[in-house]
This record gives sequence, C-alpha cells and structure tokens, in this order.
Amino acid sequence: MANTSNAAPAPESGGNSPSQPNLTVVPAKQKRRSPSELNQGELKEVNFADSLRVICLKPEVAPIMAKNKIPAPLLSALDDKIKQATSRSNAAKTCSSAKKGATAAERSAQETLLNSLSTLQSAARTAFAESDPERLDNYLVGENLALNLDKTKTDSESIINAANADRPGSVDTDFIVRVTGERQKFIDEQGKQQSELGKGKQERRLRKDLVESIRADRKTIQRAADTAWPHYKSTSAEMRSIFKLPKDRPYSY
Repeated sequence: MANTSNAAPAPESGGNSPSQPNLTVVPAKQKRRSPSELNQGELKEVNFADSLRVICLKPEVAPIMAKNKIPAPLLSALDDKIKQATSRSNAAKTCSSAKKGATAAERSAQETLLNSLSTLQSAARTAFAESDPERLDNYLVGENLALNLDKTKTDSESIINAANADRPGSVDTDFIVRVTGERQKFIDEQGKQQSELGKGKQERRLRKDLVESIRADRKTIQRAADTAWPHYKSTSAEMRSIFKLPKDRPYSY
C-alpha cells in the first residue's frame, strides 16, 4: 500500500586464483535435528516477536502502529500467546524428563522380569528336556524374550501360565505370585513411559501451533511498520532497522 504523502517520520531517539582440480565432493550426511535444536528455533521466533511487541508499546510508536492496524488488544493477545508458548515449552521439558525416568524404570522392571523368566525356563528344561522335550515350546526356550518390549510383555504371560500349570522343579506358588507381580510392574512402568511420551508430544504440538500464530502476528507487525516507514523515505532508516526491515526494498514476507 502506497503511503508516500502520509509516511510517519521516525520517532526521535538516542588477482586470479590458481586453477584447482575438479574434485567430486560427497555431501555430508545430514544429521537429524534433535528436539532441543528445533526448540532453539522456536525460542528465537518467540523472542523476536516479543521484542517487536515491546517496541510497539513505546509511547512514540504506539499511535503510529495503531493507525496502521496494530492496536493495543492485538499486542496484548500476542503477549498471552508468548506466555502460553513458554508454558508449553516448560511442560514439554518436564514430560521429557519424566519420560527418561519412566524409561529407566521400565528397563529395570524388564530386566528383573527377564531374570525370573529365565529361571522358569531353566526349571522347565530340567523337568522336561529328556522326558517331554516338546513341552519346552510352551516356555519359548531359545527365543530372545528381550527382542522388544511388546515381545517381553506377550511372551512372559505365556511362560508364566505354562509354569503355573506345570510347576516344574522348585517353582511354587510364591514364585508364581512374585513373577506375576514383576510382569505387572513392567507393564505399569511401560504405561507410564507411554503416557509421558504422549503428553510430551501433545505439549510440543500445542507449542508449535502457538509459535506459528506468533510468527503470523510478528509478520503482521512488520508489514504495518513497513507501511508506516517505507523504504524510500530517508527518515525511515532508523525505524526500519529497529523493526528488522530491508533498508532498500519493501518487506515482502
């Protein structure tokens, strides 16, 4: 939008290189950015928007921005979004920490359960290896029970049920009760880990939505500043620098 006649003035303030061989460059494998690196980009966006919001609230700037459709309520709403984004970020960090703790507890519970399952398999081999070797199939002897968490959960139930029915060797009711409790603890810890994982994903999704909205508001502010202080006016240089606008062309983002 042209604003040549009504542009607001800036408020007052204090040899040739040798030939090289033609080398084939193999591009380095791109590393997947971690969540923390992505958060840094979001944090930069939020801080940038907040800095522009503060500028817009200055007494010498606010009337000009209001005239260009950046009223105080818009800036107040932006402030609320920034606070919410910060809160979501902190919540996501908390979930990540809780997930790490839950994962460690899950692994510990899995290890305890696997040790007891190994005892059941050993008792079954002692009881049936010679007399009824086919029965060992019920105990999944030779399989990797730790292949993944779901396999541990499913296979442990099969082995415990078989041992409860057969009671091989020294396996008694106390042992069955104990290993059943170990399996339940493993399942409970797995549920906690999944819960924290889900909460973290939700918080990051909500935070991402907020950052997108904050980015849109930030661009709206810059567009308004671009209108108020056009690039072709020499008096606009200071304010264009403050609002991070191109010095010799319109803002077009």
